[in-house]
Amino acid sequence: MANIRLRSIIIKLQDCLSNDDRERLHFLLGDDVPRRLQDNTTLSGTLSIMQSLFDRNKISEQDFTFLINVFEEIPCPHAVNLLAEYKQRIQTKLPNQPPEMPPLHDEVFEDQEDKSVSRTLLQQTNNYSNHQKFITSNNTNINPVTTNVQNKNSLSSKCKEIQSYFYNFRINKHSLTIIILLILIFGTIILIYIIKMTDHNKSNSKLRYDYVLEEQKKNNETIQLLDESILEKNQQANDQLTLPNKKKYNSLVIEGREFGSARGTHFDDSTHPYFTSSHYLNGILARDNDDDLESYQFYYSSSCGSQDIITSERHGKQTLSFKKDFQFDKNEKIQKVEGHYLNKTIVFSNGTNVTMRIITGLQFYTTKGHASPSYAGEEGVMFEEEYEGYTLWYATGRSDEYIHQLQFYWYRTLDIN
Repeated sequence: MANIRLRSIIIKLQDCLSNDDRERLHFLLGDDVPRRLQDNTTLSGTLSIMQSLFDRNKISEQDFTFLINVFEEIPCPHAVNLLAEYKQRIQTKLPNQPPEMPPLHDEVFEDQEDKSVSRTLLQQTNNYSNHQKFITSNNTNINPVTTNVQNKNSLSSKCKEIQSYFYNFRINKHSLTIIILLILIFGTIILIYIIKMTDHNKSNSKLRYDYVLEEQKKNNETIQLLDESILEKNQQANDQLTLPNKKKYNSLVIEGREFGSARGTHFDDSTHPYFTSSHYLNGILARDNDDDLESYQFYYSSSCGSQDIITSERHGKQTLSFKKDFQFDKNEKIQKVEGHYLNKTIVFSNGTNVTMRIITGLQFYTTKGHASPSYAGEEGVMFEEEYEGYTLWYATGRSDEYIHQLQFYWYRTLDIN
């Protein structure tokens, strides 16, 4: 019945909790209640959490300081005030104090007194017996045989009582000693078991962690091999479908080959809101972070004089410095593209090493024999693309931190002009 008062206070303070308060309360108690209760932020879920705190002895009618501290952290001042007022009321009532156990030296003193009393009793009994004998020998009116028998029976009875008292006392002391030893032995066994189980769990946790790391490395290696295999097959398919350079085509637009790997997010410069069919790639802006890897933005001029030059979004996230910012003269068209893709090992913040293909070293050549500045960084596998009678229109590809793939679209020269 004692907990009913505290439970009624808990029910009252539910009215002052908003939904946000409940979510903060459930999150703060994440380590003290089961997860299934933590996710239920309704009134029923909050009351279930309170019941769990009672069951786990986190709170009781006599001590609910833990609950006050929790509502202070949320914060919910109204709930804190309700609980604090109730705590002050119950503290003003003086609880019944349990009887104090006598000190050990008092018990020893009482034992000594008991022994002294026993010795005094024996001495008095002996004196009484001698006195009776004296009376019997000097009083002829008393039957001596009857007196001696009565004295012997009385003495025998009192001695038996004293012996029984000391015997029971010794048994109780021995029993108490045995119980204490058994408790100590049992507690020592439990402590040793807990220590061994803790060491065992730590060892298992380390083994599981090492196993997860090893599996992650194997998975990364498998993904890398699959990426390389897919890239190689795509390259072979593109090589089979693409006719040799310098060969004439009849289509208006040629979709070039995909250089790199299918990694990252796809981008398409032709989706720029101001891009039209009269625009064509005319320049490049490259940035890096001193790691010999580049991010690109492309300039697009228009064959119509009234339209301004547009700049694509940045592909890749290298922003530290400019490596090159170059534009060809207006109406000067690009007829050939060269570049490199290399396998680069990237170390992530969690310690994982992943090898991926990255595009770098991009360079353009125009119909007038001009070339954009060359790239002098780390070189990989070179690629180039050129179609006779076609000039570069726009670029697509894939990127995230770096550029992983580029694909160019080519427009027939006569149609652009």
